[in-house]
Amino acid sequence: MRVADNPGESRYEAYEGAELAGFVTYTLETDVISFLHTEVERSHRGEGIAGEMARVALDDARARGLSVYPFCPYVSGWIQQHPDYVDLVPADRRAQFGLGLRSSRTRMGDLARGTYHVHMRWVI
Repeated sequence: MRVADNPGESRYEAYEGAELAGFVTYTLETDVISFLHTEVERSHRGEGIAGEMARVALDDARARGLSVYPFCPYVSGWIQQHPDYVDLVPADRRAQFGLGLRSSRTRMGDLARGTYHVHMRWVI
């Protein structure tokens, strides 16, 4: 799989061979990239494509010195699961994206089994 920025379409695209497998759309301002939507083709779901696109896009934002506004719920959730990327979101905007507090055990399976325990810590 290959992930690359397509600035003409304002999106990062994932390809399996010549086939478009998914994309993450964004808007770009002077020093801020806002991620808006993540989509993976049905035939490629469950292959880790969305996560790889998020990682590549966020790594690119870091390399370009951009701040990140993760309006896309997938990208915001990915950042929550990968706290090394929280610093890309300005501190005064993190709460807006649910990044102020992080639970170390927020898994849907835990909720379904009724075994969910909250252990809160600050992520700075």
